[in-house]
Amino acid sequence: MTTRELSTRTRLRRAGCVDPSRAEDQIGQIETITGTTIGDIPGALKRVADPDLAVLQLLRLAESARDESHLDALTVLADSGGGARLLAVLGGSAALGDFLVRHPRLVADFSAKHNALAAEPSELR
Repeated sequence: MTTRELSTRTRLRRAGCVDPSRAEDQIGQIETITGTTIGDIPGALKRVADPDLAVLQLLRLAESARDESHLDALTVLADSGGGARLLAVLGGSAALGDFLVRHPRLVADFSAKHNALAAEPSELR
């Protein structure tokens, strides 16, 4: 039995994207803006409430971060736990996504060094 590799669009559809073609195009735009390749985004989108919203908001956030010179804070999150947390927020709430688009400097708060759950107990005291 041979194993077929699934296309990105198929993986995006399986992750819950209603319009995988649009999501794939938006991911390409995000990669162009950030200059980084996004790893397994279909895998990350499986754990998001609204994958289409998450990709759209991530694109808007990348544009905003680029325009306000906060792109480094966003690219640091690629393929990290902070990136997964950011994606969950962007796909879980349009209002929170809109807030982050207006204030892209706050993306840095999603990094592991700012995450209270990842901190050592002694660091929290």
